[in-house]
Amino acid sequence: MRARIAGRVTPSCSQSSQDGLEMIELPVKMAPISIACCQVTGNILLSSENLLTIYCFHVRTHDISHLKFIDFAEYDFHFKLSFSPIKLALCENVIVAMGKKHCHLFQFGNVNNLQKSTNVPENKSSNSQQISGDKKKAANFIDWEEITHMECGNKPDNITAHSCKLNFSSYPIVVNLPSIVSERAAGSGVLHQNSPFHVAPKGMALSVILPSHTNSRSEYVTTLNMLQLRLASFPGHVVQEEFNCLDVLPLYLHQDNKQAVSLLVLVTTQQEGYLYQFFLPVHSDSALQQAACITVYPFTAPVLCVALEPYLLHVLTETGLETYTLKSGHRLATQMENVDNINMACPPCDDPVCLVGLRPFLGVKHLLITQSYLALLTCPENPPGTSSDGHQEGSWTLYTLKLPTPTTLYTDIMTVGSVHRWSSPTTYCHLLCEGHIILRTELYMMSQDTKEENKTLLSLYKDSCGLLADYYITCNSEKEWSLATPYYTMSGLTPFDVMERVKNMNISVSDLQSHHDRSGKYAQGLMNYLKTCLIKMDYKSEDIPFSLAVPSFAHSLLDIFEKHDPGQVSTLVLRSHLLREYSTGRVLSIMKKELSLRPKPEPSDALALVLLCIQNGSPDQAITVLNSFSPKQLKNILADNYFLMFEGNDAKTRTWGKEDTLNFTELSTLLMDTNMEVLARVLVHLTTTTDSAMTLKQVLQAFMEYLPTRISTTGPNPNKVFQMFLEGYFNWLHLNQSEANYDVAHIEALKILVRSYLSDLQTNPFEKTSSSLFETPKSSISTLNLMTTSKHVCLTKRMRPQQTYNHKKEKLSGLFSGLRPRFLNKLPPFVLDSSKRIVPSFNMDDEEITDDYIEYHKITLTKLQSLLCWKRLPGVCAVEVYHFLKRHPQLYGNLSLLVLCMPVNEATNILMDFGPQALLQCAQYQATVVLLVCNSNIFDSKYCMNLSIVRMLPTHTLDNSSHVHEAFDCHTLLGGFPPLFLASISLELVDDASPSG
Repeated sequence: MRARIAGRVTPSCSQSSQDGLEMIELPVKMAPISIACCQVTGNILLSSENLLTIYCFHVRTHDISHLKFIDFAEYDFHFKLSFSPIKLALCENVIVAMGKKHCHLFQFGNVNNLQKSTNVPENKSSNSQQISGDKKKAANFIDWEEITHMECGNKPDNITAHSCKLNFSSYPIVVNLPSIVSERAAGSGVLHQNSPFHVAPKGMALSVILPSHTNSRSEYVTTLNMLQLRLASFPGHVVQEEFNCLDVLPLYLHQDNKQAVSLLVLVTTQQEGYLYQFFLPVHSDSALQQAACITVYPFTAPVLCVALEPYLLHVLTETGLETYTLKSGHRLATQMENVDNINMACPPCDDPVCLVGLRPFLGVKHLLITQSYLALLTCPENPPGTSSDGHQEGSWTLYTLKLPTPTTLYTDIMTVGSVHRWSSPTTYCHLLCEGHIILRTELYMMSQDTKEENKTLLSLYKDSCGLLADYYITCNSEKEWSLATPYYTMSGLTPFDVMERVKNMNISVSDLQSHHDRSGKYAQGLMNYLKTCLIKMDYKSEDIPFSLAVPSFAHSLLDIFEKHDPGQVSTLVLRSHLLREYSTGRVLSIMKKELSLRPKPEPSDALALVLLCIQNGSPDQAITVLNSFSPKQLKNILADNYFLMFEGNDAKTRTWGKEDTLNFTELSTLLMDTNMEVLARVLVHLTTTTDSAMTLKQVLQAFMEYLPTRISTTGPNPNKVFQMFLEGYFNWLHLNQSEANYDVAHIEALKILVRSYLSDLQTNPFEKTSSSLFETPKSSISTLNLMTTSKHVCLTKRMRPQQTYNHKKEKLSGLFSGLRPRFLNKLPPFVLDSSKRIVPSFNMDDEEITDDYIEYHKITLTKLQSLLCWKRLPGVCAVEVYHFLKRHPQLYGNLSLLVLCMPVNEATNILMDFGPQALLQCAQYQATVVLLVCNSNIFDSKYCMNLSIVRMLPTHTLDNSSHVHEAFDCHTLLGGFPPLFLASISLELVDDASPSG
């Protein structure tokens, strides 16, 4: 054996041979108390009283022989604790120091590597410097009392605003109040009823001692406290508790073996162990330190030594060797995967640990663990002899126990658990969960290179998932049944496999008598799983992985539900196209039999019958069932099952994103012909609720895809549904949103609504045959270009109200009731047109112009007038109406629409010629609008008023017509205007008035 001093003496050429054993001496200034070596980096940690020193592991090259050798270099900084440790542990940049009454776990590093600093020293002139983290406040430290004083207005002169102390990396700011911290700790970790610890006690300070030559901030060492424990003192107790053992284990993932993702720390008292788990990297002081405690171990005897594996804990006590399972795998699974209990599940963390091994050993003094073996050193209590230096001679015994592999451990656990499968199901489930977590943890950490071992391990893992699902599906509560679905999904079993698996489930001989009752319970769990599975199974039948077995699966499923719960068949029909496609006749017979036993069918039953009739090619029967609904019932059931009304072009699921293109299903097309108003209200509901199922753009695209297919068919219903939907949507927008933030879809939707009104005013809604005079744009639907390429094309066909739509019952409200000015009631067609210049745009005999015709067109005209008066209507819509009116001067209501679309001066001239009876109220309306917008800008209103006086007063003198005389009475003329308006034009009225006036 050759000895040398680390960092000072290099090995000679003769000492570098492979034959000798080399001893490296570490130069220390004080007598060391304890030592620890990092199994990852090779660094060594020494403690001398309350100082900690790190020696960094290096592999150097000899200058002469060029041979590589091991060396250690002392870091130029030290850590100073508030106690003297007796045991140490070092893992990468995490240090654990444990004394008889204290345990301190912290992470250290460079300020560039850690985001927050708790110890930022300042240089002093002395040889060394010692800065305590709790004596000096960091730059971003916030004092709660200081903030309280500042908020109360008692801001001292020497206190700066706390906002000046924060940089952008300090946000978000979290204030951990003590009571909330304690409550969260109890809910997140293990609440020990008689905890012997004070967690994060005051006075457990950590200091960093740096050399005097440290001038650069990058050389500062930062520390983050992860765990601080102090044993409490219990007065009157003869024996006081002390810390006994310590062990640390990092966990690495197979994808990245360079940095640990989790750290396990086990600290023990004389007869209890506390396992803490931390996820790395840590970026701030842990405010919830106690929450990291995941398990408390009550040992059977006083502890001598401990050793950790990724999924097992080995404890050496005075009576023998005890082996327990760990709970770290549960938290690791929830951290690494999305455990939502829908597609992924994990056993609960609060289950008790399992004692999987208890072996007596006599005289065991120490325990060591390697990658494959567990070594125990023993000696008798009364040795036969001792050497001169007091050491025992010839009495040591070494036991080497081969560690079981995860697969072996799982097999052994399941051997024991299978005995309790029927006699004690909870014990069986507990053991199965422990075995499952062992396999799952090994899968996380197993190297990808060992492919054959991975196949065996993965096969057992899927088998454990299937067994867990089998257990939950045979339970008695719906909460436990729901856990069967994610575990069957994780096992890779199809629903058909699950049905066969449950049918062939083994029953012990002692349980044969209750097999009938038990099978009924199994059916309940199985039906719950199948129902959930069918709801999730949104794929088309040809894409189902077990498509060849679909017919058999569908019939087997119906057998179970027909026997145990036939009332659920209608729900399955609504949720699953599988049954509608493969078992239409069978489902119809089951539902008819079930409905015959009920006094009144449920809405879900009726809707399921509609779908089956459509699938069976019987639309007339489907219409008959739809007519049995009340409008309210139909709206509610369609809103709850909206996915039945749409299907995506490329999406294979009934759920879709906001950008997906949707098409109407056969159910929607049937509703367009039979229940227009209900369908329109449902579409409005789907696009206006808080968690809206679809957007306005998607509904527009669906209509644009569908309307061209109805060009040659009879009936205007799809166009009327489209119009009613747009009316409902913008009416909701008018009532619930004050600002107009329109995207392209909103602008184009308003254009379509305006064009539909213009089309209605141009056509006869009571014609018995449809026409294709109204062309449909042919531009790209996906980009909504078809709404913009042709400005003056009416997109709707002729509207022929059918039995399901009665315009006489329509009530105008919201957007279509309170915005229309009153002067429009004095213009044709609401009054007789004395000029006889406004005539219908199509030829009709006098007897054909019925009251229904007039009423329908008046309602349409009123809607369009109200829409043009809406201040949030884009200007492009009014411009489009104006150009359309210019090309169709004889359109129904042409005069009133022109007045609303033209500038005030031009509209006044038209009213002078064709509607003088409405001029006064028009002037009042324009004046009110202008004054509301800008009190100083009333030129147009004055123009309207002056022009009416100058041009019409002579007519008043010559014409004895009562309505003209009454219209231009001076008191009536001036009485309706606001005082501000009259004051602004009083001078001009005097100057412009004629002597006769």
